[in-house]
Amino acid sequence: MQERTPINTLNTVNFAAMRVIREAFDDALKEVQVRRGTAMPPSDDTRAKLARQILDLAKLGERDAIRLRDGALSALHLA
Repeated sequence: MQERTPINTLNTVNFAAMRVIREAFDDALKEVQVRRGTAMPPSDDTRAKLARQILDLAKLGERDAIRLRDGALSALHLA
């Protein structure tokens, strides 16, 4: 089992974790476009909600990009 490195009290994160967070965010943005059936990028509000949710999950120790993405998407309540 992979060890999960939590974000510390200074809100810094290691490079491997940041790469996973960025991957999850990018994939979530693409999935929003697919589910909404549009080529238009998500609004700033939607991007902020996705980022906030991904970071909240990462702070809890989640380091799987798919689970981070899916957690963020579930917070948007997309069909």
